[in-house]
Amino acid sequence: MMMIPEDDQLYLIQSKSNLLTGMAFGAYTLVSVYVGLEARAAGLGSLNTGLWVLSGLSGIVNASLALLLFPLVFTWLSRRFGAETLLAEVRSISALSLMPVILGTLLGTLGWVPLWAGVACVASTTVFAHGLSLANGTRFGAALKHTLAVWGVLLVSIVVLNGVFLAVRTVR
Repeated sequence: MMMIPEDDQLYLIQSKSNLLTGMAFGAYTLVSVYVGLEARAAGLGSLNTGLWVLSGLSGIVNASLALLLFPLVFTWLSRRFGAETLLAEVRSISALSLMPVILGTLLGTLGWVPLWAGVACVASTTVFAHGLSLANGTRFGAALKHTLAVWGVLLVSIVVLNGVFLAVRTVR
């Protein structure tokens, strides 16, 4: 099996951030619309149009979060942990790691959604950690530990913020 040389992979990550982000954004949005079209039912009538429009809008919002907000937060947290990651590199890596998710979503429309979701999750995490190790010049294992630590902080922060908002809402 022919592999792309690591120098070429690093060049792609470091110099093609806008191109990769734009392509991933478009692909994610189109796949979201396709999933909405795939979910159509004859009994829904005119609600089918709303379904694919809503799926397209959710694709735009999700792609924006995954390709714009997540790289900002990840870069900020990574720098707090001592990494020297650049925002453009994290955007490129996020765009590349979204490709297994897009393929898993497309394959999920054919059936076996849990299987394809699991495979896409593992592949996406592997691509992200590999890209991060190339960008930072570290070993894959160290990049994977760093990635999981930052994701853990993000998840705990989301849970804590959710609890705070629920507590404030309950007090009112």
